[in-house]
Amino acid sequence: MAARTWILSGALAFGVATSALAQSGPTAAPTAEHKALQYFVGEWTTDGEFKQTAFGAGGRGGSTDSCTWFDGNLHVICRGEGRLPGGTKAHLGILSYDPARRAYTYYGIDGTGLTDLAVGKRTEKTWEFTTSPVDVNGKSYESRYTIVETSPTSYSFKWETAEKGTQKWTIVKDGKATKK
Repeated sequence: MAARTWILSGALAFGVATSALAQSGPTAAPTAEHKALQYFVGEWTTDGEFKQTAFGAGGRGGSTDSCTWFDGNLHVICRGEGRLPGGTKAHLGILSYDPARRAYTYYGIDGTGLTDLAVGKRTEKTWEFTTSPVDVNGKSYESRYTIVETSPTSYSFKWETAEKGTQKWTIVKDGKATKK
């Protein structure tokens, strides 16, 4: 508990310091890469199939998500509720573009206490994000999440994992998303 309090205090202090610095400098203008995130702004419904893996039981799952621009149109904030084979959970995600890395970023949290940090790229209509390894049942897994824009109001997606260092990707979930 003390570690979480320290991390939260550190994050708040960093946020205050960052806000103070931002007040003294010019506001960043959205780049073409930031503007590409417009695709995700809106109300989305996803539906897909979980496969039986180390990450859980198989079965149908999906979510409803509301994605909006954050102040300045540099980040997209998505709030939603996921339907899993074992129940539901709330989640929050932040999509952005990091010019210093020349990469897209995703940071997500959910109601179970999980966090996710992914770095990605966009090639035409395909977005691919990879995460740092996570431990599940004593093994370390890397994740890859691929989104393919199929129309202005829909995309297909695939979440895959591989035991760290193997590059043997296994589908955890695949499906489709539709914008309302």
